[in-house]
Amino acid sequence: MAMGGTVDMPSSMAQARSSGVDLSERMLERARSMGEDARITYMHAAMETIDFPKASFDLILSSLAFHYVADYPGLLKKLHAVLRPQGQLLFSCEHPIFTAQGPQEWERDAQGNIRHFPVDHYFAEGARDACFLGEHVVKYHRTLTTLLHGLVENGFVIEDVQEPKP
Repeated sequence: MAMGGTVDMPSSMAQARSSGVDLSERMLERARSMGEDARITYMHAAMETIDFPKASFDLILSSLAFHYVADYPGLLKKLHAVLRPQGQLLFSCEHPIFTAQGPQEWERDAQGNIRHFPVDHYFAEGARDACFLGEHVVKYHRTLTTLLHGLVENGFVIEDVQEPKP
């Protein structure tokens, strides 16, 4: 779901059938350029609009995409429904301190050294205008509490959470 780049699949999944969904045609082209495979179906669509049969996936991977979705609880409900019992959701998203305000840039001193990352409006959840790869995009800021509670409220069991370090 919203592939966001490349994902290396474990060799144990070499025989698996996969569906790659992304709103970006550029990302789909990038995935296809890594080698065509009849077991992979690519779909140009927003992940929150795709309707797969219930319990049709063992694993859902999503890389840096959830912060582009306006209806986070609705997405989680849909993802949980298409996972088989014992299925897993593995995802990454931009950290809420990064999406809290628009510029998303480090504060630097006169010599260019990193001083700190500004965090304003952390608890004011909602849409944020941002620039990504030179294009205007809308990202949706949510607190870490909202991200985690959304998972639990939609039937997921959290096994691990890891935060990146700068």
